[in-house]
Amino acid sequence: MPVDPQFALDYHGNTFSIDGIRIETEDGVNGGLFGNVTKNLTVDHLILRRMNVTANGTACAGALIGRGSEESQIDVSDVLIQYPEISVNGTRNAASGASVDAGGVVGTFDGKSLSLTGVLVENSFRSKVSAGSEPDRTELSGEEEAALRIFSSYGAAGGLIGSVTDGNLKISASASSVYVDGKDYVGGLIGSAVTAGKVMIDGCYVGGLIGALDGEMTVGQCFVAAGINDSGSSGGYSGGTGGLIGCVTGNKKLEFQDCYFVGNIDRRGKTEKQDGGPTISRDWPGN
Repeated sequence: MPVDPQFALDYHGNTFSIDGIRIETEDGVNGGLFGNVTKNLTVDHLILRRMNVTANGTACAGALIGRGSEESQIDVSDVLIQYPEISVNGTRNAASGASVDAGGVVGTFDGKSLSLTGVLVENSFRSKVSAGSEPDRTELSGEEEAALRIFSSYGAAGGLIGSVTDGNLKISASASSVYVDGKDYVGGLIGSAVTAGKVMIDGCYVGGLIGALDGEMTVGQCFVAAGINDSGSSGGYSGGTGGLIGCVTGNKKLEFQDCYFVGNIDRRGKTEKQDGGPTISRDWPGN
């Protein structure tokens, strides 16, 4: 079962690794190394390898944290997550509005503040925490590679964070290189960010930043190289598709500086190729 801290905690990994943990929760229990975090939490210099986390029912899952909530202030730095297999199999309860989201690091966050610095989630092996270290060239089998994904059968999914529904968020010098699959919004960094707080992203490398955004955000020095697919019906969008953000709602401040998208966007079979030009952000036509 996941650990639910009952007090403020500083967890220093000292670059040691936790390898091969398998967690499957009961219905409604958030899954991760830490399941439900309601107190202040600091985690640094830790390697999580081959974390297999499955959350059932109305719950969320991440390799490190299932859910951060209440007055929690969470600070994660110099953490490396390799070969994650994160799955949320429940369906959203319309009456409660509870999240059923999946993230490479955090499933969902609605606490006070969340900060990720120097965090890397990827499907390759590195012996060091530093994102600048060179990966070993060990190849995965096709079966292994197909299983390694961040998946939500009904909710949002993100390479780092499934969803942010409250509080301030800052992500810097971080990256994700994993397969992300969700029923709702999907993003390389964040599946969905709908918060009255501020969202700041700086110095990140990823495939697609955010699936959906409703809030104030500043993005600087980010590079996106991804093949992004919108499989909506031919009669309209299932959601939104964009190189940086798929769907923007509301009229909050949105600022980009030194950001580039050089991938492909495939909208129902029609590919739009980008060639390294400046930031592009495409939103849902209804906005």
